[in-house]
Amino acid sequence: IRYIKLLIKTTTQTQRIKLTRYSHRRSLANITSGTTYKTLYPAPRQEGSLTLSNKYYVMLIAIISDTHDRLDTLQNALDIINSRRADLLIHAGDFVSPFAVKKFAQFKGPICAVRGNNDGDTENLSSAWQSIKANYQEGLSSFKIGDLQVHLQHFPYTAEQLQNLQGDLFIYGHTHHLDIQEKDRRLIINPGECCGWITGQSSFVFYDTITKKIEVCQKS
Repeated sequence: IRYIKLLIKTTTQTQRIKLTRYSHRRSLANITSGTTYKTLYPAPRQEGSLTLSNKYYVMLIAIISDTHDRLDTLQNALDIINSRRADLLIHAGDFVSPFAVKKFAQFKGPICAVRGNNDGDTENLSSAWQSIKANYQEGLSSFKIGDLQVHLQHFPYTAEQLQNLQGDLFIYGHTHHLDIQEKDRRLIINPGECCGWITGQSSFVFYDTITKKIEVCQKS
């Protein structure tokens, strides 16, 4: 595994907060689109439809996309994500089959996922995500992590979307190519393909909401 660390400069100063990591369970969070996830400790017991313990926060996000039923690379990614104790997992679509979705039950934190263009078995995919208490949306999913406004969809963002959507972090997949850029104070992330079918590299991304550090994990 090669780790590539990138630091994205932002115009807002990162608040320095002493944080202690606590274990958490998926049952602590009933995530819906439009939810605000707290980044500060201690978090409130209630924030909209999101139920939290008073020692729960979201700091490290694992961002993954285009797993395409390739279970070996998916398992490798999940092993690393769990070893890093990520607080939230985001999938930008194209998992393909319901049996592959069940692999994500290994991650015990909250999960947000959107449908990709190859995710054809809509009913069973929705049931599979629901069975592991994940938030699964079709099309654009928008939510907040503290003050960070996040947008998630499978396809690349159009110029019109970037013009009309107010947000800080824009996540997408579909192209199978890693893309990290900052435009007009907006961070855009495509984690590349976890499956590695097209590029020959399995990749995913960690994003720290406190330090704003981005870490790319790639395996040839």
